[in-house]
Amino acid sequence: MGYAVAVAVSGVLLVLVNAVPGWRAVPFVTAEAVDVIFLVNLSLIVGIVVNSLNAVFDRRWLRAAGELASSTVALVMLVQLWQVFPFEFADPAVDWALILRVVIAFAIGGCVASMIVQMVILIRIGSRHLPAAPGPSSA
Repeated sequence: MGYAVAVAVSGVLLVLVNAVPGWRAVPFVTAEAVDVIFLVNLSLIVGIVVNSLNAVFDRRWLRAAGELASSTVALVMLVQLWQVFPFEFADPAVDWALILRVVIAFAIGGCVASMIVQMVILIRIGSRHLPAAPGPSSA
């Protein structure tokens, strides 16, 4: 059920970002957002594919590989978002730009942590399927 919800949410976000006026209607998003939209879309599409596969097959190695792929694409997108930073906030009373940069930094850290964890899981799953090393001969 969780996979279906994730697919539905990602699908809705994909439509909202790309429909007219889409991201252009958000008052604090600048025209430079066009430089990151491709990666935002790619991240959402990878999430849809990964969650759809998990809903059908539900294998631990597939979940780990999918999470690794999703986190990698999300990391690339977040780094691009950090570099372009297509946001402009009108309220000088609150430093929204700083707050958003902190959120992006934590998200980048989360992606890196997720990538490490999923790689370890994949290595552990893979090592279980390796043939056992021959022991010392008793001859």
